[in-house]
Amino acid sequence: MEPLLASYSPHLMTVGGIHALLIAAVAYAHRAYGSTPWFLPTAWCRHLYQLLPVGGIYGSASVLIGVAVLSRDAMTFMLFNAALITVMFLELSIVLGRNFFRNMFNDDLPFSITMMVSFVLGINGGYFTLMFIVKLFRPLLD
Repeated sequence: MEPLLASYSPHLMTVGGIHALLIAAVAYAHRAYGSTPWFLPTAWCRHLYQLLPVGGIYGSASVLIGVAVLSRDAMTFMLFNAALITVMFLELSIVLGRNFFRNMFNDDLPFSITMMVSFVLGINGGYFTLMFIVKLFRPLLD
């Protein structure tokens, strides 16, 4: 198992970086629009310099859990990453749908259509991110 982890450690760090950037983007979007994320204390999103440690801790935790899961089964590792990506992109699309897209469409569209546009864009982002991770770990899945 150690040769497997040694050969895939750059890929695992890339996945950790993706998760760290996603959590930082979600926290930054909440900070920009003055809302509170459900998964972080309110005080952690007030200052920009606090987003780096939050993203680093989340990315490191996802790498450590990913290593433990990858040692068992590669498909479970993909499902674990799919769950994390789905939660982050769903949260990001909800925040952007309530604030950014509503302002972008000047309240001309009904709220449900605005949320649908945001949700579709968020799901597409999550899908392409997951396909990038699948491409990195394709030899393990065959």
